[in-house]
Amino acid sequence: MLNLRQRIFTTNPRQIHNWEYSAETQGYFILMETSFAQQYNIDFSTPYQDIDKEEISFVETVLKKMLVEEDKQKQEIAISYFISLLKKGRTIYRSQDTLIFKYKKLLMENIHTNLPITAYAERLKTTPETLSELCKVQTGLSAKQLQLDMKITEAKRLLLYTTLNINEIAFKLGFEDNSYFAKIFRQKTSFSPTAFQKKYLKKS
Repeated sequence: MLNLRQRIFTTNPRQIHNWEYSAETQGYFILMETSFAQQYNIDFSTPYQDIDKEEISFVETVLKKMLVEEDKQKQEIAISYFISLLKKGRTIYRSQDTLIFKYKKLLMENIHTNLPITAYAERLKTTPETLSELCKVQTGLSAKQLQLDMKITEAKRLLLYTTLNINEIAFKLGFEDNSYFAKIFRQKTSFSPTAFQKKYLKKS
């Protein structure tokens, strides 16, 4: 059995995700209101972070206290410690790829437009070639591929959680050609938009 005891996974608001695990899986789910995350300046850009072995037992104790502690002051102390862990991981992650973090942030802010990579590179005070090279190193995708990848992730969310039709979604995400949107969606997911929608709406 895979041991991920030292790992904390995080998902962004609006991020499409699907958990599949065996009967032996053990762990904790922590749900946060967006307002709570904003209050403590928590950002979920780090997909996961690993905890030091020396901290595991203490972290498990903190999580248990968050579940059962009725004393508000003690509960807040436990929550504060957990938040500090998230922020610690975020700091390490950002220091490794600040430019890519900023690029992803810009992509998300402009998800409904079709800005060229040159425009993003200009905003980030770099060249398209350098941006694409750094994207390749950090994500395995070129700058353009990463842009399309994030658009398709947003398309999944719109397909499952809104009443927009496929043409409307393509237009909303900056795809002028609906057939091109369908082609890219199939390349990224192995499904047509319609097949993806039917498969996952049926599960929910």
